[in-house]
Amino acid sequence: MHNWADTLDDDLIAKYHLDLVSIPASKQNYLFWLQASLWNRFLAFFPLRSLSMRFLAYASNKRTWQLTQYLKKNNFDYDHIEAHTLGALYPAYSWSKKKGKTFSFDVEDFHPEEKISFQKNKEKARRYFLMKKLLPFAKFISAASPLIAEETEKLIHKKVVTINNSFPEAEFKSPKNLKINAKLKLLWFSQHISFGRGLEYFLEAAWLYKEHIHISLIGSLNGEFKNKIILPKQEFIEIRSPMPQEDLHAILPHYDVGLALEDGKEDYNREICLTNKIWAYYQAGLFILANKTKAQIQFMQKRPEHGQLISLKKNDLTTALQALIEAKKLVQSSKEKRYRKAKTESIEHEMEKLKQLMK
Repeated sequence: MHNWADTLDDDLIAKYHLDLVSIPASKQNYLFWLQASLWNRFLAFFPLRSLSMRFLAYASNKRTWQLTQYLKKNNFDYDHIEAHTLGALYPAYSWSKKKGKTFSFDVEDFHPEEKISFQKNKEKARRYFLMKKLLPFAKFISAASPLIAEETEKLIHKKVVTINNSFPEAEFKSPKNLKINAKLKLLWFSQHISFGRGLEYFLEAAWLYKEHIHISLIGSLNGEFKNKIILPKQEFIEIRSPMPQEDLHAILPHYDVGLALEDGKEDYNREICLTNKIWAYYQAGLFILANKTKAQIQFMQKRPEHGQLISLKKNDLTTALQALIEAKKLVQSSKEKRYRKAKTESIEHEMEKLKQLMK
């Protein structure tokens, strides 16, 4: 992708000895990018029912055209195809059919209800149509949250298995012998530190308690967010650059509270998805502050001792923070108990489901 994530990708490739083929997605191969963009925009203006499935897929996602062209020119030996993004769905279906192989699809996000910037209603219709018509041909379908699984099942009338985005148990160490923090240490991380995730609301409320808490934000910092939100409050906020997964998980036990903030107003997918961060906080034993999206309500109701549900209204946030500061000793002393209880939901347990599906 030629961005900050390249180094992280290289680390994973080296660690697991992956045979990875990288297809340029941006303008470094300008002609390839331009052709994909022209196909994508030209076909997007045709009525949905007037296009073949292939052209409809091109109209929905330019990565579909790019991946298709690459597969035409290269011969791969495979037994099964796993597709992970909507741009890979049609190529997975098409090449499995051509080669007489099977394919599966992981619905990490419910793509028709993601935030769409171009032709919102038309693109939403294209995504629903592609998933409805192509997913039933998959050997199996997995989803990254129970509510995404439910929405997908309603669409295609086929069983969808939830495989949670948890992590290897060994990446999380016991917090038992760590130094107790003088201030309550809060953490939020994502690929990008920016607007639209609820951070701006939380930081405004947290400013009132800056003498009692310290907040770390990990990710690639958006310039406008930095100037408008971070700089006026920088005395109690620490910004850290993106880091490899194992390094991130290694520092989690040094924090007390994990912030699982999602602004469901941005798109319905945010209401029903579960992010990697809530699983990381959970497995590290952190006390989770999670705002009330449908998915996070369901998650916390099943695990009430692991955190608290909040709203993003300022009065509610200040009340929750005040209570958290007053309960600081309990939050910190119960971290080890939460950490041990979460061991039963590591990725090793989730992979047992995947092994059964692959048979």
